[in-house]
Amino acid sequence: MTNNTHINRFIANGVYTLVIALSVPLIVTSNANACGLFSYLTKAIESTQNTAKLAIHPPTPPY
Repeated sequence: MTNNTHINRFIANGVYTLVIALSVPLIVTSNANACGLFSYLTKAIESTQNTAKLAIHPPTPPY
């Protein structure tokens, strides 16, 4: 049980490291790309937060 969660955490850390490693060259190469990347990331984070809010507090159906 603990071994499985440890493996999952290791995989998640690897994915995050991969994403960061792939995004660093984009940021370094051009500021325009960096701005686009950051805005894309913030939009993605906002959308996931909105989805989480919907999951926690689903809209009340009109009766």
